[in-house]
Formats: sequence, C-alpha cells, structure tokens
Amino acid sequence: MPDLSLLNTYTLIFLIGAGNLIFAILAWTYLRTQAAGNLELRVWQRAKLALGIGTLMSWMLPQLPLEFRWIGFCGAALQTLGIAVEFMAYAEFFHYRKLRALTRAIVAFFLIILIALFFFDQTRNIANTYRSAVAGIFYIGMAYLMLKNSGDDRLMRSIMGVVDLIVACSLFLRVTFTFSFAPIPAYSDHVIIQLIYLAFFMSLMINGFGFLLLVKKRDDISLRNALAELSRRDQLQREMLTTVAHEFRTPAAHIKASLDSLAILAKDFPLEILKRHENMRRATTRLIDLSNTLITRDRLIDRSLQATLQPVDLVRLLKEVQAYYPASHEISLDVPAKPVIHPVDPGVLRIALHNLIDNALEHSPAAATVQLLLVDDIDAVVISVADRGKGIPQNQVHSIFERHFSLSGKVMRGLGLSIVRSVAQAHGGEVSVRSNIPYGSIFLICLKK
Repeated sequence: MPDLSLLNTYTLIFLIGAGNLIFAILAWTYLRTQAAGNLELRVWQRAKLALGIGTLMSWMLPQLPLEFRWIGFCGAALQTLGIAVEFMAYAEFFHYRKLRALTRAIVAFFLIILIALFFFDQTRNIANTYRSAVAGIFYIGMAYLMLKNSGDDRLMRSIMGVVDLIVACSLFLRVTFTFSFAPIPAYSDHVIIQLIYLAFFMSLMINGFGFLLLVKKRDDISLRNALAELSRRDQLQREMLTTVAHEFRTPAAHIKASLDSLAILAKDFPLEILKRHENMRRATTRLIDLSNTLITRDRLIDRSLQATLQPVDLVRLLKEVQAYYPASHEISLDVPAKPVIHPVDPGVLRIALHNLIDNALEHSPAAATVQLLLVDDIDAVVISVADRGKGIPQNQVHSIFERHFSLSGKVMRGLGLSIVRSVAQAHGGEVSVRSNIPYGSIFLICLKK
C-alpha cells in the first residue's frame, strides 16, 4: 500500500484526486438548484471529474501489475484533458467563446502526441516531461484570463491568477530540470515533484472555492438584474392599465350622466326602449366600476397602502357588492335593518369583498349558496363570507393570506387573499378564517370601532 504519511507524494496525489471529485460533486449539487443551464460551471464540473478520476488512476499505478500499466496512461490522459477543459471553463466564464474550437484542436493534437509517447517512450520520462509542459501552458492561459479581466471581484481573480502562475512555474521548473540535469521520476519524493503537487493542491483549494464563489456571485447579479427588469416591466404594465382606466372612466361617466338625464323622460318611453335604456345604464355602471377597480388594484399592489377613510353605510355597500353578481350566482345577504355607518375606504374594501366572494364561489359546489353577513357589535364591525367548499387544512390556515399562496401547492400569479389582509390592515383591522361546520370555511374581516 502507498505510504500515506503527511506531505508524502502519494498522499498529495490522493488528496488532489479526492478533492477534485468533491468539487465536481459540489458543482453538480449547485447546478441542480439552477433553473437554467450554467455552461461555464458545467464545463468546470466535467474538468474536475476528469481530473479527479485521472489523478486517482495515477495514484493506483505503482500498485498495479505491469500488464495494467495502461491505466496510468489513461489517468495521465484524463488529467491533461481535465486541465484543458478547466481552461475552457475559465474562457467560457469570461465570454471568450471563440477559444472553444481552438482549445479542442490543441487538446486533440496534444493527446495524439501523448498516445505516440505511450507506445515509444518505455521509460515514461519524456511523456511525463511533455505532460508537465502542456499543463504549464494551460495554467499560464488560466492565469492570463484571471489577471486580465477586472471587476468587483478583482482581488479574488488576482489571487486565483497568481496561484495558477505558481502551478505553471513549478511545472516548467520540472521541464527545465529534466533537460538540464536528469529526468525526475513521477512518484519520487524529489523536492520539485513535491513542489508541483503542493502547488496543485493549493490551486485545487483556492481556485476551486474561488471559481464557485465567482459563479455564485455572477448568478446572484443576474438574478437581481432579472428581478429588477421584472419589477420595471410590472410597473410599466400597472401604469398603462391605470392610465387606460383613467381615460376610459371619463367618457363612461359622461355616457352614464347622459343616460341618467334621459331617465327623467323614462315615463314617456315605450317598454322595450325602457328595458334597453336600463341595460345601458347597468352596463355603463359596470364599466365605471371596472375602471375604479383597476385604479384601486394598483394601490393594493403597493404594500404601503394607505386607506382614504370616509363614513360609509356598510349595509348599502354590501348590497351593491351583492348586486354586482348575476342572478346565477347564489349569494345570500344578511345585514342589519338599519344603516351601519363606519369609516372605510369603499374602493379598496369593495375589492377585498369581491376577492372573498370570488374565492368562495370558486371553492363551492355549483348550486351552493355563498353567505355574506354583516354584524354590528359594540366594539367592532364584522363582515363575513361563508362558502361550502372542502375547507382549509389546519396546517395551512396561517399561510393562505400570503402572497402567491395556493391550496393546490402551485404558485399563483395573482395576489389572491393577500389583498384581503392588506385591506384589513389598512383599515386598522384584521382578517381571519375558521371552519364553517359541517363543511366549508368562513372568512371574517374585523374592523374595530
């Protein structure tokens, strides 16, 4: 068995091989969390995989019989390939995509020479020196890419570039020593061999974590930019809808005013014209309500919503909300006989009620009745909406008012019931939900007096 004492050549080779495999696993784990492909990290992961397997195959070589010495050649080829692929990952990271084809051609040329040396160089001295020279060239290339490109992470890149230069210098030192004095056995404890593997190990640790940090930082920047662009587009869309709603509401209001004026002459109209006139008034009212809803929803999207409170008869407001729905929707209304005056923002409160009723209709059977109830207590006014659905699991009760939450587990595009919570909080109140025995749920908006 190889000697595994500290700083022994075999120990360093094993640590380098195992370390490369660990970094390959780390890169693979990170890639699994990414929705889109990260090409430079994928290339780097393959480089680490090739380096790890190739280095461990070389580590096993001294213990293998002579007939299995070809494993050492495969390991050496994988190491050379891994270093070249790591250079390609660096080039991809800095967007030097034109180097792909050139690097592949160079690697193919180097591997052909290495195969030839495997058959004709029985001592492996020339092959080992040749591999050191090839690896040194690629490490100089990696150092150049790191030191040439500037940015916010200049310090990290400079450290990685200097480490790559140290590795390259140690490799060329071996080449120079071989040609000047004598070949150095690959697995000896010669000071130059140990210097090379120490440099490799230092490069593995510093540049391994460094490259992962660089990729992570770039991904974070890309994510922030994407979110900023999404926010900008969302803001443009909101501004467009609000502008259209404002421009649409004015002519609709003029049309409604004209129709209201014509109502004075309604007694002189034939019955058929009266029906059409009333239909036009209702349609115009719906259009104006739609415009007001679009404008108010834009306010609700902003988490810093400030309600504009004014005294409102909640009995009348709830009757208007009920009348908004066609007769095909079974919505029962239970309100006090006398007016209930309370300071609210009628626009935003109406939207909250529509959200609760729409939610109740969606989760109730087709023929079921949704109950809308107004209770005027001593210290609060409570508006409740009861459905006949399947109910809400107890472990999800505290999550249903979160943005984009859905009971199905899918991410919703809209704001859902979070609008209701925002409205209640803007009025100094709160929203809650409880079971509607024997089935369904009851949502309550509590407005304190």
